Amino acid sequence: MKSRTSSFNLTLLKKDLTRFAPAWAIYGIVLLLVTVSYEHRAAVTQYQMYSVGYAFDMKVKPYMRLASCEDISEMQTFIVGSDVKILVAAELPDDLTLPDVDFTVTVYNVSQIDKEKVYPKADCIETEEGDYVVLVDSDELGIGVYMVRLTVQIPDTDYPSGFRKEVVKINPHVMVKR
Repeated sequence: MKSRTSSFNLTLLKKDLTRFAPAWAIYGIVLLLVTVSYEHRAAVTQYQMYSVGYAFDMKVKPYMRLASCEDISEMQTFIVGSDVKILVAAELPDDLTLPDVDFTVTVYNVSQIDKEKVYPKADCIETEEGDYVVLVDSDELGIGVYMVRLTVQIPDTDYPSGFRKEVVKINPHVMVKR
């Protein structure tokens, strides 16, 4: 025997569609605007990044490229207690090199509040190529995702102090686990 009771009502469906059509239209317009503004923001960020006359490059462990302005690599995992070696290289304007300028490297843990370590130029190890190596003890920063902030004092006669401070935040894609 067939059941004649149906849980679907075509009239109710049409009424619901006409009642909520303005809400769906507004939702679609908002999504479109968000997408357009996101694409515009990404284009502006990329333009601003390349408008700077120099680039910064970070390397974790010798000969393993992890992050730069142009590419993003996979997350590298270390065990807590390991020493993480970060190679800092920079192409500066006016044929300056890192040995010519003063800088600090700040490594911080984004997973934990107030977990950061500042390495002045004197605490960094200079390589033969003119780059610098920062040795990070993961016991000090703990478990989590590490980020690097490089602050460079670039000589500039337009500033009263004679130096322009440039700060670059770089994700070296380092995660420390137990």
